[in-house]
Amino acid sequence: MMVADTDVLIDYLQGKGPAAERIALELEHTQLCTTAVTRFELRAGARSARQQKLVVQLLEALPCLPSTPLGQIEPPRCDDPSSNGGSR
Repeated sequence: MMVADTDVLIDYLQGKGPAAERIALELEHTQLCTTAVTRFELRAGARSARQQKLVVQLLEALPCLPSTPLGQIEPPRCDDPSSNGGSR
């Protein structure tokens, strides 16, 4: 499964760049999902009726990952080498 962010989905909607081709491929194979934040950003950024329609059609085809309350997210530990929390 791949999670698509706003900028990649905008490229897809505009038909620009290699990301657009990859998103189209992933949509065909139903291996793509998105988040509530990305859904909000796309809906808020759609200005024209045509853009709004395209965004709605896209979002209907994408599952949305469930949100997790902030208190349930564990921050990476700096002393845990597997978390990459302390490296730059």
